[in-house]
Amino acid sequence: FSTLTKSEIRKSFSNLSSLDLRLAEAGETRHILDWYFGVNLTRALSISVRKAVGSRVLISTGRVQGACLSLIAKREFEIREFKPRKFWEIEAKLEKDGRLLSARHKSGRSFSKSELKSKLEEIKDERFAEVKSIEEKEVKIPPPPPFDLGTLQMESFSKLNISPSKTLKIAQDLYEEGYISYPRTDSQKLPPLNYRKILSSLSSVYDVEELLHKEELIPRQGKKEDPAHPAIYPTGHLPTRMGKKWEVYDLIARRFIACFSEPMLLRKSRVIVTIGGEEFILSGTSVKSPGWSKHYPAEVKEEAIPALREGELLEVKEISLREGETRPPPRYTPSTIIREMERRGLGTKATRAHILDILYKRGYIRGRRRIYLTNLGESVFRALEKYSPEVLDEKLTRKFEDSLEKIWAGETSKDEVLREAREKLERILHSIKRAEREIGNEISLGMGTEIGICSRCGGRLIISDLGKKKRITCTGRLSGKCDLDREIVINGEIKLSKKRCKSCKCRLIHTGIGEVCPNPECNGKVYLLD
Repeated sequence: FSTLTKSEIRKSFSNLSSLDLRLAEAGETRHILDWYFGVNLTRALSISVRKAVGSRVLISTGRVQGACLSLIAKREFEIREFKPRKFWEIEAKLEKDGRLLSARHKSGRSFSKSELKSKLEEIKDERFAEVKSIEEKEVKIPPPPPFDLGTLQMESFSKLNISPSKTLKIAQDLYEEGYISYPRTDSQKLPPLNYRKILSSLSSVYDVEELLHKEELIPRQGKKEDPAHPAIYPTGHLPTRMGKKWEVYDLIARRFIACFSEPMLLRKSRVIVTIGGEEFILSGTSVKSPGWSKHYPAEVKEEAIPALREGELLEVKEISLREGETRPPPRYTPSTIIREMERRGLGTKATRAHILDILYKRGYIRGRRRIYLTNLGESVFRALEKYSPEVLDEKLTRKFEDSLEKIWAGETSKDEVLREAREKLERILHSIKRAEREIGNEISLGMGTEIGICSRCGGRLIISDLGKKKRITCTGRLSGKCDLDREIVINGEIKLSKKRCKSCKCRLIHTGIGEVCPNPECNGKVYLLD
């Protein structure tokens, strides 16, 4: 069964299937694998920090956690190292019946300003643009498929600003209360149901009369399948219409309704105009028929072009060079990192949001809308990348995912997979043990507070309070750009001031006689108390 409604549970008991022992064995093996890697690697990293700097902290990783951290770290470095390039394009402002239209030169963007300036010089005094050709076409956008867990989490984050883990918890509650089907599914295919009955139940809240008058209700199905459970769908029972629970239910119900609706029809226009022999393009989009988007909101940027005819003259109001800059790759959001994990086969539908939550709790990442790598996250990544890169390699976790599939298919056994896992894990643990102190020192670089900018390399200066040891370190050490790493002598706990040094702008430290600049490159300037 996939819902907890009375009728489906009774039906399931009347059609009991035999126990799938191979599936149970694959599930048990997954739990043991996660325990093997998670417990042992976390213990090894935590001990390395304790032995290096005497600090007892929990530094965790695992076969999926490491691969996920690697994805986020590499994107962070891409953004950090990105060098924007300026580009230019020629833009013309045209007037039609008092309305301004924006047309762009057919050559598009160019990194050569001089090349475009010469073209602009040739046409800058032109007063009219002539419509050369008009192309219009109708585009059908089919309804979206019903939700699997991953797409529900992504849509819930983008439309409702609800985190993936919170979405899963709400969906689980809705399932247990009998409002939706089982949410932990990878399927985008609905089972054979009495769709008309469910839509009739929803009609007290949603406008589905048009659908109920259809002779046959055939839902749009997606490509993804899950042999265990179908796509997520409402049972027809309605929860209380308030709070986040209703918002998630409403999203699921509207998506389900949209599956039975007509395609959305867009009218796309492309008009070519000539100005002094140079071709410019006007583009427009408008909704001809909303179709399924009446039920489930769609993001369509409408910019309709007014009626034009070939040979018509439009007044040129302005021709100019528009300057822009290339942008770095976008930061991951909680929804896009989960989509990327799914695409790469990392984790399962039920664990991806939990893995992301662990990275937040450990302090490896921050930012609820856009994800940023923290100093600690970078330190852990750099240490593993240098001394035990297998922990970060997504091939490791994907290989064992394939092994679990083979257990279910009867192509290998639990004992064989666990034997291979133990051998792999022992090699990884030996590599960590050999570089134990180096790894601990590397990780400890991120266990502090940023106080300013390094005058040597432009990196971030970090002050760390590791029990008896206090130190100032530059994050440039992580990438080998800098070697600044000094122990500082301070009795007791470090107390940072809100004030900054007048010379180097680093945050000051409270002492008994005043406030001192801890930056070793600033000669320890002291600011006496008034």
